[in-house]
Amino acid sequence: MLGNGGRLFVITSTKPTLLEAKQTVYAALETLELPNTFYRTDIAGRALAHIF
Repeated sequence: MLGNGGRLFVITSTKPTLLEAKQTVYAALETLELPNTFYRTDIAGRALAHIF
């Protein structure tokens, strides 16, 4: 995969709860080997804060 800044892809998950979906997505991200790449963890946290 070759990137030039910006978003490369989106990972989604369908689980019974939003928290389970979040955990599944982040677990999938941990398995990827993409040097010099980062992902945000604050967006899902803000969404969960509005719900709970």
